Amino acid sequence: MKRSLILLGWTLAMLCGAAGLTGCSSDDDEPAPAPTVLGTYRFDGVSYDILSVRSSNDGSYLMFSFSPLAASAPMTTYVAFGIRLYWLGSEVDISTVSHNDDYIFIYEDPVHYYSQYRRPLEGSYFVGENGENNYTVRIRFTLPDGKPFEMDFTGDFPVAE
Repeated sequence: MKRSLILLGWTLAMLCGAAGLTGCSSDDDEPAPAPTVLGTYRFDGVSYDILSVRSSNDGSYLMFSFSPLAASAPMTTYVAFGIRLYWLGSEVDISTVSHNDDYIFIYEDPVHYYSQYRRPLEGSYFVGENGENNYTVRIRFTLPDGKPFEMDFTGDFPVAE
Protein backbone atom coordinates (compact mmCIF):
# COMPACT_ATOMS: atom_id res chain seq x y z
CA MET A 1 0.00 0.00 0.00
CA LYS A 2 2.81 2.33 0.95
CA ARG A 3 4.55 1.44 -2.30
CA SER A 4 1.37 2.23 -4.31
CA LEU A 5 1.08 5.67 -2.69
CA ILE A 6 4.70 6.45 -3.47
CA LEU A 7 4.19 5.36 -7.11
CA LEU A 8 0.98 7.40 -7.37
CA GLY A 9 2.69 10.48 -5.90
CA TRP A 10 5.65 10.08 -8.25
CA THR A 11 3.31 9.71 -11.26
CA LEU A 12 1.33 12.81 -10.28
CA ALA A 13 4.53 14.81 -9.85
CA MET A 14 5.72 13.74 -13.33
CA LEU A 15 2.36 14.65 -14.90
CA CYS A 16 2.32 18.08 -13.23
CA GLY A 17 5.88 18.72 -14.39
CA ALA A 18 5.05 17.68 -17.96
CA ALA A 19 1.91 19.84 -18.00
CA GLY A 20 3.90 22.81 -16.71
CA LEU A 21 6.50 22.47 -19.45
CA THR A 22 3.95 22.32 -22.25
CA GLY A 23 2.38 25.62 -21.17
CA CYS A 24 5.61 27.60 -21.46
CA SER A 25 6.50 29.57 -24.53
CA SER A 26 10.01 29.85 -25.82
CA ASP A 27 11.95 32.94 -24.83
CA ASP A 28 13.55 32.79 -28.28
CA ASP A 29 10.32 33.87 -30.05
CA GLU A 30 10.93 37.04 -32.05
CA PRO A 31 8.16 39.59 -32.48
CA ALA A 32 6.57 39.81 -35.91
CA PRO A 33 8.38 42.33 -38.11
CA ALA A 34 6.74 45.75 -38.39
CA PRO A 35 4.91 46.27 -41.68
CA THR A 36 6.63 48.39 -44.32
CA VAL A 37 5.14 51.87 -44.49
CA LEU A 38 4.86 52.85 -48.16
CA GLY A 39 3.64 56.40 -47.61
CA THR A 40 1.02 58.44 -45.78
CA TYR A 41 -2.21 60.31 -46.39
CA ARG A 42 -4.06 62.89 -44.26
CA PHE A 43 -7.77 62.79 -43.63
CA ASP A 44 -9.37 65.52 -41.51
CA GLY A 45 -5.96 66.57 -40.16
CA VAL A 46 -4.87 63.07 -39.06
CA SER A 47 -2.03 61.20 -40.82
CA TYR A 48 -2.40 57.52 -41.69
CA ASP A 49 0.29 55.13 -42.91
CA ILE A 50 -0.20 53.45 -46.27
CA LEU A 51 0.64 49.75 -45.92
CA SER A 52 -0.77 48.39 -49.17
CA VAL A 53 -1.30 49.74 -52.69
CA ARG A 54 -2.75 48.36 -55.92
CA SER A 55 -3.39 49.65 -59.42
CA SER A 56 -5.21 48.58 -62.54
CA ASN A 57 -5.36 49.92 -66.06
CA ASP A 58 -8.26 48.93 -68.30
CA GLY A 59 -7.06 50.98 -71.27
CA SER A 60 -9.35 53.89 -70.40
CA TYR A 61 -9.09 54.39 -66.63
CA LEU A 62 -6.09 54.13 -64.36
CA MET A 63 -7.34 53.04 -60.91
CA PHE A 64 -5.45 53.05 -57.62
CA SER A 65 -6.25 51.82 -54.13
CA PHE A 66 -4.37 52.73 -50.96
CA SER A 67 -4.94 51.28 -47.51
CA PRO A 68 -3.55 51.64 -43.99
CA LEU A 69 -4.17 47.88 -43.67
CA ALA A 70 -1.91 45.05 -44.80
CA ALA A 71 -2.72 43.59 -48.22
CA SER A 72 -3.89 40.35 -46.60
CA ALA A 73 -6.42 42.16 -44.34
CA PRO A 74 -10.06 42.72 -45.31
CA MET A 75 -10.31 46.15 -46.93
CA THR A 76 -12.36 48.04 -44.36
CA THR A 77 -10.34 51.24 -44.77
CA TYR A 78 -9.13 52.42 -48.15
CA VAL A 79 -8.80 55.24 -50.64
CA ALA A 80 -9.72 54.49 -54.23
CA PHE A 81 -8.82 56.98 -56.93
CA GLY A 82 -9.06 56.74 -60.68
CA ILE A 83 -8.50 59.00 -63.65
CA ARG A 84 -9.04 58.87 -67.37
CA LEU A 85 -5.71 58.08 -69.01
CA TYR A 86 -5.71 61.32 -70.99
CA TRP A 87 -5.20 63.25 -67.70
CA LEU A 88 -1.97 61.36 -66.95
CA GLY A 89 0.81 63.88 -66.29
CA SER A 90 -1.52 66.89 -65.88
CA GLU A 91 -2.28 68.92 -62.76
CA VAL A 92 -6.10 68.99 -62.79
CA ASP A 93 -8.42 71.40 -60.96
CA ILE A 94 -11.59 69.36 -60.28
CA SER A 95 -13.81 72.37 -61.00
CA THR A 96 -12.76 72.12 -64.67
CA VAL A 97 -13.45 68.41 -65.27
CA SER A 98 -16.39 66.03 -65.12
CA HIS A 99 -16.79 64.21 -61.79
CA ASN A 100 -17.34 60.43 -62.23
CA ASP A 101 -16.18 60.67 -65.82
CA ASP A 102 -12.72 62.24 -65.71
CA TYR A 103 -11.95 61.13 -62.15
CA ILE A 104 -13.34 58.96 -59.35
CA PHE A 105 -12.61 59.34 -55.63
CA ILE A 106 -13.81 57.00 -52.85
CA TYR A 107 -12.82 57.05 -49.19
CA GLU A 108 -14.04 54.52 -46.64
CA ASP A 109 -13.14 53.73 -43.06
CA PRO A 110 -15.24 52.19 -40.28
CA VAL A 111 -16.82 55.61 -39.51
CA HIS A 112 -16.71 57.63 -42.78
CA TYR A 113 -17.80 56.83 -46.31
CA TYR A 114 -17.46 59.12 -49.31
CA SER A 115 -18.84 57.32 -52.35
CA GLN A 116 -17.78 58.07 -55.88
CA TYR A 117 -21.11 59.87 -56.26
CA ARG A 118 -20.23 62.56 -53.68
CA ARG A 119 -18.26 65.20 -55.53
CA PRO A 120 -15.54 66.95 -53.47
CA LEU A 121 -16.19 70.66 -52.93
CA GLU A 122 -12.87 71.71 -54.43
CA GLY A 123 -9.32 70.60 -55.05
CA SER A 124 -6.88 69.22 -57.53
CA TYR A 125 -5.10 66.02 -58.44
CA PHE A 126 -2.02 64.94 -60.33
CA VAL A 127 -1.01 61.48 -61.52
CA GLY A 128 2.34 61.04 -63.22
CA GLU A 129 3.94 57.91 -64.64
CA ASN A 130 7.56 57.38 -63.56
CA GLY A 131 8.18 54.01 -65.21
CA GLU A 132 6.57 50.61 -65.39
CA ASN A 133 3.93 50.44 -62.61
CA ASN A 134 5.56 53.35 -60.75
CA TYR A 135 3.39 56.43 -60.31
CA THR A 136 3.18 59.69 -58.43
CA VAL A 137 -0.33 60.37 -57.09
CA ARG A 138 -1.03 63.75 -55.51
CA ILE A 139 -4.52 64.62 -54.24
CA ARG A 140 -5.67 67.82 -52.50
CA PHE A 141 -9.44 67.69 -51.92
CA THR A 142 -11.96 69.34 -49.65
CA LEU A 143 -14.59 66.63 -49.20
CA PRO A 144 -18.36 67.31 -49.34
CA ASP A 145 -18.62 67.90 -45.57
CA GLY A 146 -15.60 70.25 -45.54
CA LYS A 147 -13.02 67.73 -44.29
CA PRO A 148 -9.63 67.97 -46.02
CA PHE A 149 -7.99 64.98 -47.72
CA GLU A 150 -4.35 65.13 -48.85
CA MET A 151 -1.98 62.56 -50.26
CA ASP A 152 1.41 62.60 -51.94
CA PHE A 153 2.52 59.13 -52.95
CA THR A 154 5.27 57.97 -55.26
CA GLY A 155 6.01 54.28 -55.61
CA ASP A 156 5.57 50.95 -57.29
CA PHE A 157 2.07 49.57 -57.66
CA PRO A 158 1.45 45.85 -57.93
CA VAL A 159 -1.10 45.27 -60.67
CA ALA A 160 -4.45 44.01 -59.33
CA GLU A 161 -5.30 40.53 -60.53
